[in-house]
Amino acid sequence: MSNPFFAPGKPCFIVAEIGANHNGDIGLCLKSLEAAKRAGASAAKLQYYTARELVADVDRVWAWGREGQKTEERVGEMFDRLSLGKEGLARAYAHAETLGLPIFCTPFSVQGVGDLESLGNPIYKVASSDVNFIPMLEAIARLGKPVMLSTGKCPLEDVREAIKTMRAIAAEDLALLHCIAQYPAP
Repeated sequence: MSNPFFAPGKPCFIVAEIGANHNGDIGLCLKSLEAAKRAGASAAKLQYYTARELVADVDRVWAWGREGQKTEERVGEMFDRLSLGKEGLARAYAHAETLGLPIFCTPFSVQGVGDLESLGNPIYKVASSDVNFIPMLEAIARLGKPVMLSTGKCPLEDVREAIKTMRAIAAEDLALLHCIAQYPAP
């Protein structure tokens, strides 16, 4: 299958990283997609997760905010609040289609891969924290779609194993991303 998005000889593929910056607000997400289109992005990327997929201790309390205005919240509740969920993502995918803007997601579970596939997700982005999550890599590779694999938080041997795992199944359109995983960036 020919990769219509990124490949040698194709123009630079510019992705508007929306991630979870919509704060769980579908209206803000849709406006962000519109801004990405106006800015000339090649595509937009979101994240698809639940707190239980991302956080070992969902009941841990986290304090955040400015001095004197700190908010305390359970980490699990915060992550779930900041997620769009499958219904919100379906709305985002539909809106992006009306804009003529390709949209794709980073999943964080095998179930998430299946949910994204049901939405017609055209590209799979793997977070560097999941480069050694072999069952998810295998699920993605079986789809035969383009994959972007982040490498910012993992050792080179994990990257090599991920490439070997995915290519052994089907993934041929595999882009490695060298990401600086330092937040906020200096």
